[in-house]
Amino acid sequence: MKSTCLYYILVLMTVPGHIVSQTSATTIFEPSSTLLPKGAYVKETNNHKRAIPYTHLRESDVMWEKRVWREIDVREKQNQPLYYPVEYNPDRASLIQALSREILSGHIIAFKDEEFISPYTLSEIRSRLVKRDTLEQINYDDKGEEYTVMVPTADSTSIYNRVLKYTLKEDWFFDKQKSSLEVRVIGLAAY
Repeated sequence: MKSTCLYYILVLMTVPGHIVSQTSATTIFEPSSTLLPKGAYVKETNNHKRAIPYTHLRESDVMWEKRVWREIDVREKQNQPLYYPVEYNPDRASLIQALSREILSGHIIAFKDEEFISPYTLSEIRSRLVKRDTLEQINYDDKGEEYTVMVPTADSTSIYNRVLKYTLKEDWFFDKQKSSLEVRVIGLAAY
């Protein structure tokens, strides 16, 4: 009889949507679907994550260093998570979507050159993020002479599906204090 009673208690304790609490010698079941998570874990979006800063590095600790330019092609299979999703998705963003969001918010500065001398203005960045298709239209002035005007069409497409390559500017160095080969990303360009 004790084993049967114990079995019924175990079955009742595993009923989904109920929390078991013990008061004195009795068991009370309280429905509380708001206290239980909707899955095995709580999903976090990328909006809550922040960048981890590099550790301090002294010049005397660097034993060897080299500047490296590396190219990442997002058409390759292992790099496709950097390309997709092309359209807006609140749970996930491609690399270019995440970069453009951080640039427009002011957390990352975009430069026109690889030496990081002249930065883009916010209006220049916005105009580069949306490609406007133009049509050649012939107009006539008051004297009847024709001239050509480039007219933007209503179809404007985002650049998110056109960025297929990234170029990384990295510094590789050997830190003799930690006895490790490390890399620091200096810049990133989207093509």
